[in-house]
Amino acid sequence: MPESVDVITIEARRAVLDAEVASQVKLGWRVVSRTDTTAQLVKDKGPDGCVTIFLLLFFIVPGILYMILYKGSENLYLEVDDHGNVKRTAQA
Repeated sequence: MPESVDVITIEARRAVLDAEVASQVKLGWRVVSRTDTTAQLVKDKGPDGCVTIFLLLFFIVPGILYMILYKGSENLYLEVDDHGNVKRTAQA
């Protein structure tokens, strides 16, 4: 007979997700959407330093525009499974 695998309650899964979201928010992430067991977070990132330096050295105006206008972001998807494990999926 196989061993029974402990499945935690939805309230416990929510508590695990709350703790993980709180730690990610301290690292600069913002919550975009949230359910009891999943959360989607986003973090704004600035312009790439190497590209900026190259553009500033050779093309002053495009370099300045790149620094001002570039708005990139990263996405992080968190999911708590039935056993309380947090799965992280990142997208650049």
